[in-house]
Amino acid sequence: MRTRSNVTTPDGINWYYEQEGSGHDIVLVPDALGECQVYDKALTLIAATKEFRVTTFDMPGMSRSANAPPESYMQVTAQALAKYVITLLDALKIERASFFGSSAGASTILALVVDYPERVLNAMPMRPRRGPLVSSTGCSRQKTSN
Repeated sequence: MRTRSNVTTPDGINWYYEQEGSGHDIVLVPDALGECQVYDKALTLIAATKEFRVTTFDMPGMSRSANAPPESYMQVTAQALAKYVITLLDALKIERASFFGSSAGASTILALVVDYPERVLNAMPMRPRRGPLVSSTGCSRQKTSN
């Protein structure tokens, strides 16, 4: 059965999330449109294997996660989004997971790999957005390429 709920993290973001299944954690990270509905069918199919607990969410400031501080969705970097995702994982008690995402979601996953490698079991970034991943302090981290 799928859980559809909200949780507020210490950074003031009221996250909408969906979770289904049990087993190893897989987190599906939305793209720049920020809505997890894009993963609706995938979430159900993966969870049906009975080997995985699948979690997805609406990005801060978007759709059902609209109740968020402006800094969480204005002028964000992949590193900032990764930090916010970690706060969500902490609230949901997900210690380590495999991650999938495309576009901005893929860039967020790459930032998770760089900044939080201990939390990433597997990373499946698909077509990250072009350009450097820039940290919140403005330092260039690494360049992505297709």
